[in-house]
Amino acid sequence: MYYDEGGRNRRIYAWIVVLLIVIAVINTPFFRRTRILHAARTLSSNVIYPFKYAVTGIWNGTTYAAGNFLRIKGVQRENDKLKTEISELQSRITVLNGLERENTLLRQALSFKSRFFVGRLMAAEIVGRSSSSWFEVIEINRGSADNVVQDTAVVNAEGLVGRVFEVTHFTSKVLLLNDPTSAVSVIDDRSGDMAIASGNSIGPLSIKYMPANADIRAGDRIVTSGLSEIFPRGLMVGTVRSISKKDYDIFQKVDVDPSVNFSRLDKLFVVVR
Repeated sequence: MYYDEGGRNRRIYAWIVVLLIVIAVINTPFFRRTRILHAARTLSSNVIYPFKYAVTGIWNGTTYAAGNFLRIKGVQRENDKLKTEISELQSRITVLNGLERENTLLRQALSFKSRFFVGRLMAAEIVGRSSSSWFEVIEINRGSADNVVQDTAVVNAEGLVGRVFEVTHFTSKVLLLNDPTSAVSVIDDRSGDMAIASGNSIGPLSIKYMPANADIRAGDRIVTSGLSEIFPRGLMVGTVRSISKKDYDIFQKVDVDPSVNFSRLDKLFVVVR
């Protein structure tokens, strides 16, 4: 036996439509004065109420959930935006800190240049470095093309760095002051006593040939004496750390902390002759 499922569904839909039309008609203001229609409206209202309540609850719940979802998405977008802004600000702070440090170093270098060698200093950058227990050498980006010659002093804002010992067309090698083979004539800035400062790659500079009767004290400034043609007078070398001598010694043993931090060299200048 053939069963028309589609026809049955159409009849159900037709009755639902008729019911909705009747409910709409009896709830219009035009029919509100008759008791029969009032009773019908009451009955229809009671019949529809559960469905209306369910539909309203579903609608409100859906609207609330949708609102929450949109609010959460908005908060997430705001959070992502804030994270991006924070990251950007942190990057800017890093750049600004670097620029501030660079500005400080340049100010120190320019101040140093103006105090000692106006018009006689040439800026240089480190392009290589060799360090071992036997020697301390750096390579700079200045050479004979820039009129750099052998045995030229190299300085920075802190004081004496070393001397040029090898020159090529575009670069030069600098023997640092703390190299064991390095030596420079120095003077105690307070007492005027003279001696020779030599390097020590693993410790303080050593002062050689300081007379036993010299008036040298811990904390004294040691500067270049100017007796050498390589190093101008008055370049800061270091500060006296300690002094020791025995009764029969003719020289004092003096250790000097170098003024230059050789592990963090920056902003060098070649003394142009």
